Amino acid sequence: MTIRAANLGGHSLEFVACQNVTIVGCDIAGVGKSNSKTEEAIQLDVASSATAPYLNGVPFKTELAKSLWNNAGCKNVTIKDCKIVGNRGVVANYTAKAGKAISAIHDNIVLKNNEITGLKGEGVALFNTKVATVSNNKIKSLRKGKADAYTVGLHIANFSKNKDMNTSVITLSRNTVYGGRQAIMFYSHSGVKYGVVTISGNKLFLQGRKEECSICK
Repeated sequence: MTIRAANLGGHSLEFVACQNVTIVGCDIAGVGKSNSKTEEAIQLDVASSATAPYLNGVPFKTELAKSLWNNAGCKNVTIKDCKIVGNRGVVANYTAKAGKAISAIHDNIVLKNNEITGLKGEGVALFNTKVATVSNNKIKSLRKGKADAYTVGLHIANFSKNKDMNTSVITLSRNTVYGGRQAIMFYSHSGVKYGVVTISGNKLFLQGRKEECSICK
């Protein structure tokens, strides 16, 4: 399936607190032009007033909005055999704009055999993700001119204080990753440490160099 459904300043596919999602064999890309570095082709989001404000407005307004803003993340999401291009490629998102929602976590995100490109930001960013498998992908950030986190090819970070993150299992294997500041970056901003992290058989490239990887904190 070919999807050209949104401009580069938005999301081609957005999933808020969804479970059991499978995307297979799709060619997904934004259209037009945008300089935004925070809009991704595929967004996995948490259920909060900041990330799903449309539940409180026309045409989606519902009296159930407050109960639906339950800080749930996405679970059991598989993306494989796809070509994905956006200002960011694929992002499991977090928000710091809705109180306790910052500790919401995603669980069991699988990326396999994809080609994922971020034009203005990361190729892949997995935030607050408890279990993830990223294997046999070609991941690129094409962001130029700034040594910031948006230039990272594969960016994995934790902002959650949920202690369940201590039992996280993250596996990165046999990927080819191109980045600016780092090819792969791990970081916990909350002080809650990851559980088991396995990185093996990846080919990592920076601008003008190769086999570079930064794993932090």
